[in-house]
Amino acid sequence: AISRERGRYSSLHGALAGGMIALPHEPVAAPLDDAEPDELTCPICYTMFRDPVIPTDEPRVYERDALLAFWRRRPLASFFGGESLASARMEPALHVREQVAAWLAAHPGHTPEGWTSREPGPTSSPAELDRLASEIAHLAAVRRAAEAAEAFAADEDRDPGGAGGEALLLLRAQATAVRLRGATGHPARAAFTGRYVRRDDLPLLAGRFAFAKQGDPDKMLWFARNGFWHAGRAADLGRQTGFLIVADSAGAPEHIVGEWQVAGPRGSGFVPAPGLRCEPDEAEPDEGEEGGGGSGGLSGDEAEAEAEAEASGSEEAEVWARQLAEAAPVVRLEGQPRRQRHGWTVTWSVARRWLGSYDRLDRVQVGGRHVYCRRGSSSRVLWFTAGFWHFGHIQYLGSQTAALFVADSAACPEAIGEEGVWHVGLPSRGWAPLHELRVRAGAEPPPQPRPLPSAMLPAFVGLVIVLAASTGFCVWVR
Repeated sequence: AISRERGRYSSLHGALAGGMIALPHEPVAAPLDDAEPDELTCPICYTMFRDPVIPTDEPRVYERDALLAFWRRRPLASFFGGESLASARMEPALHVREQVAAWLAAHPGHTPEGWTSREPGPTSSPAELDRLASEIAHLAAVRRAAEAAEAFAADEDRDPGGAGGEALLLLRAQATAVRLRGATGHPARAAFTGRYVRRDDLPLLAGRFAFAKQGDPDKMLWFARNGFWHAGRAADLGRQTGFLIVADSAGAPEHIVGEWQVAGPRGSGFVPAPGLRCEPDEAEPDEGEEGGGGSGGLSGDEAEAEAEAEASGSEEAEVWARQLAEAAPVVRLEGQPRRQRHGWTVTWSVARRWLGSYDRLDRVQVGGRHVYCRRGSSSRVLWFTAGFWHFGHIQYLGSQTAALFVADSAACPEAIGEEGVWHVGLPSRGWAPLHELRVRAGAEPPPQPRPLPSAMLPAFVGLVIVLAASTGFCVWVR
């Protein structure tokens, strides 16, 4: 759906990609004097360290849970770009934790942003970090296997005993059955939840196995080349369409961590379904449970819980649809720089290009939300995808390449929380946070005439007197 909308609107303007940065780099802005110091703040989640770790292949400090969440989406990727890491091994950053404790001791009345209390909690043990590293390494291996299998299938001169054959063996070692469960928010889409069994007899699709729903083979689960997993009809197998979709390139469906989207009523676009998840399900169903339904072989208690979740999801879907319908037709990006922030001149020279009013495109949605186009510039748009709102050029619509971004899943941009921090891409310098940027409902007010600086007022008055005197003298002479 995203690729169709991107293609539909890419002809609006042949925009240049100047200032666009696809991969995040280290922020360059320094904090205010009374703020939590940057060196004690995680570059991923922007909260003060509680359980800091250092990857052995990258000498940077991260919050453990934030790094793991990033790696589960992009296994072994470097958050700051560049080559992938060789391993996911981590070590506790005890010296950083001591610095955090010292800072807290010096600020006894301060609870760090994002913390529930001033207590940082326990530090991860080496054994726990090794276990987590093995998990990430496995995710990376399966994803590499999927990529190798895709290349292997396209190679006419392939060697069954080569790397492609080994990749197939690794993919076959993954779960042979998965369960798609959770509230969809739409009763008609609940039929696509349930138990899916791997179809080893079908060719790989983009390097991944396809799955058929048990008891209802007309419903299938597959991965397409647009980077999305889809649950849809068997007639659409392999296509970039489905009733349940998720932007995640996991090598196997049980590894999906992205947020699922559910197709709403015809023409209403996709709605987020945070309760949906895909889990391995190797247990054989009991006799008589093959009928298929939404529960797909669940026990009585589990089926009842699923039904309650579905009812709750329907209410959430109604709320979501109402929020979309009530979204402001025009929003504006605004903000004023703080002069005491080091480096604001460079940062704002980039950010100010995107300030202004953006009109809602009612017939276009990406990521289950409206798309907005800047007034007077059809090449600059605002959209949501993969948990982030983005300001960027039209040719990147629906992607994660942007000039500005903020991590927030609000239904509409004016509802982005005050805690959401926009980040600005600086050419060759990475991403810099700008706490002053905000999206508000309504168009920007018309420009007001600039008042005359007080220092120029005496000179202006003198000029008026001279002109008046000379005019009067000329009239007297005439």
